[in-house]
Amino acid sequence: MKDIVINALSKRFGEQQVLRDFSAVFPAGETVCIMGPSGCGKTTLLNILLGFESPDAGTVAGIPARISVVFQEDRLCEEFSALANIHLVTGKTVPDADILDCLRELGLSEDPGKVVGAYSGGMKRRVAIARALLSEGELLIMDEPFKGLDEGTREIVAASIRRRTRGKTVIMVTHDPEEARMMQASVMEMRKIV
Repeated sequence: MKDIVINALSKRFGEQQVLRDFSAVFPAGETVCIMGPSGCGKTTLLNILLGFESPDAGTVAGIPARISVVFQEDRLCEEFSALANIHLVTGKTVPDADILDCLRELGLSEDPGKVVGAYSGGMKRRVAIARALLSEGELLIMDEPFKGLDEGTREIVAASIRRRTRGKTVIMVTHDPEEARMMQASVMEMRKIV
């Protein structure tokens, strides 16, 4: 596993410069929370790391082949069960018992055959988190993963993520310093380009 090294990254969308000469290092095996005001390029940076966007200039090195992601949206198939949603990503490599174990650890003990469309928003969020944790990427990228979770549930989920990602690189976007504390993460501040 290597450090992820970003050097002089720039990205523009039309007239709007989102990133300009942005450089950073995400140390291998550590958790870093990216914080900053809306519009400062946090999600754009994640999309570049994931290969969804190409930078206009600059380089990114050290991205592993396998990446797990918790997007801002849950991106679940509403008519499928939690088990089926997770198997869509893991295939048959993860046994049902391990999936149910992870869901229980995240505070979900619903009927595993129930479709996620019948779940509350917070329950769907935890299924999306379980899917990322069980897909076993070397890097976990999370964009506001605790959105829609109450304080007690956030603590439970953060503890589970820390346990299951020990030794892996985790990059998380949040607006809440408390979430960075819960994740025992170092904080990287991004600023909006003026």
